Amino acid sequence: MNKEKKHEVRNFLDYQSRTILLCAIGAVALIIIFVLMFAENSGNKLVIKNNTNLKLEYVKTNFINADDSINNSKTANNIDSHKTSTLTQKTIDLTGTNANLEVRFKFEGKDELFTDAGIFNDKLNGNVKITFTQKDDNTINLTVKASNGLLTSNSIDCNEHYTINLKNGVISE
Repeated sequence: MNKEKKHEVRNFLDYQSRTILLCAIGAVALIIIFVLMFAENSGNKLVIKNNTNLKLEYVKTNFINADDSINNSKTANNIDSHKTSTLTQKTIDLTGTNANLEVRFKFEGKDELFTDAGIFNDKLNGNVKITFTQKDDNTINLTVKASNGLLTSNSIDCNEHYTINLKNGVISE
């Protein structure tokens, strides 16, 4: 084979390799974009996990600030032991409100308890997760977390941990 034909074959293979490589990079970029879009749009849920041996009669949530209730209350009723309840919620504009998430709950046969969690100063279009975990017969750990998905906001700070003493009806941080 003469030098010109070898050079033409090599140029063709280089062009073909570059084309395949660019197509592969483009495909990977599209897949990443679709995954990120799906993850961002899968939010707006209130998830309540009851990892205790007790039944939760209800869990009520509401955003409040110094002036009043923001009026976005959600209620999950009758969450059995070791079950999860998921509620959908709309995007909530809490920009500049310095709001807290009030969480009221009642275990079967116990008094209602409540706590305020987090500081919210931005639109919440992500998930709020409330988890009750039993430590012993009289002690339950409560975790309240909120986030806006992959693109988090510094204006939403909610990653709270509480200890609930069922015997005394006291919540402590």
